[in-house]
Order: sequence, then C-alpha cells, then structure tokens
Amino acid sequence: MGTREIGFISEHTAEFVIVPDVLRHLRTAYPRIVPIYYWSTREGSRVSLETSANVRVVALFPRRPKVSTSDQDHVLVKFNASLFDYTTNAADAGILVLAGVPLASSLLELIDCSTAWFHIRPSGPARDAFCRLSLPDGEAIEDVSSNYLDRLRTSKEITRVVREETRRTSWSEAADNLRELRRKSFGERVFPWASGYRPVHLVILNGVHV
Repeated sequence: MGTREIGFISEHTAEFVIVPDVLRHLRTAYPRIVPIYYWSTREGSRVSLETSANVRVVALFPRRPKVSTSDQDHVLVKFNASLFDYTTNAADAGILVLAGVPLASSLLELIDCSTAWFHIRPSGPARDAFCRLSLPDGEAIEDVSSNYLDRLRTSKEITRVVREETRRTSWSEAADNLRELRRKSFGERVFPWASGYRPVHLVILNGVHV
C-alpha cells in the first residue's frame, strides 16, 4: 500500500462538513430537522421530551478521509466494524444509519468540498471495510469491500432511504430508543470521550414525505 495513509482531521471536524451537506439534501422533503448529539440527561431529559411531535431519526457517522500527502487525487475511507454492529441495533428501533466523508485531502479543501454518502445496512459482518474515492468527484477507484454499504449520490436517493428506512415515533419513544441503542452499542460508559464512535442524530419532523 506504500506510504501509510492517515486521517488529517477528527470525526468532530468532519461533522461540521457533513451535517450542513445532508441538511441541504433533505431540505426540500424535510424542512424541519434538528441535529443533536444525544445525551440522555440533556436531549433525553424531561424538559426536552415535552413535545407531542412525531419524528424520524437518522444517525450520521462522520468518516475521516485518509491520505498520505495533502495533494493526492484520492482518499481512503474506513468503515469500522463497530459501525455495522451499531446499524444492526439501530434498525430494530427504526433508525437509519448513514456515513459521510468529506472529499478533501487537506484542511483548506474542507471550505468547499463535497461529501460522499453511504447507507450502512443492518446485519453486516463484524469486520472493517474500506474504499478509495477519487477527488473531487468521489468516484470509486476501488469498490467498497462490503455488500452492506450503498453509495448515495443524489438528494433523491438520500430522501428515499430516509423515507423507507426510518420509522415515525413520538419523540419520547425515539429518546428511549436512543438511550437503549447507546447502551447496547457502547455499554454503560457515561462520558462522550470514552472509547467508541458516536454519531450525530437528525431528528426529523413531518415533511413532504410523512
């Protein structure tokens, strides 16, 4: 593989890129979306639950583009085995899991880069998967090494998978599902900096597609 490829940004930096991008894709069909970082004592608290709204929930996992030099024409993307475990648990709760990677090979390219989106399907094998994507268009140089990852290229495709793979529930039930999902996937660890990947969640209120 030659020079080792490394991630030059953190998952949190990637979040700042991918969240606005997915909101742009979904805005027409679902104009009312709240991105959250779920804590049971904050977003899941009694005050937060005082709403009668029905919602859909999408989990977003930021992926870091990995490079060996800052001027290369492609990135390596890794999908950790733990993401497939999380997805299987999330599917039981009607929660869709997407992964997004900024298509950039340096920090400054994050200013106006695109995002490559993947639908992580449940029941995937508990092993890491990889792919290489060209820059700036995100075309696959090497096929994704998993049958449980679907590339989503358009707003229509992202909207469709949200509509088909999420289940509408009350926010109270959704919060309970997120609490249980966190316990199953990460154990009883309290602090967000404990080991394990944490997704951003989109809480989607009724839109054009209900």
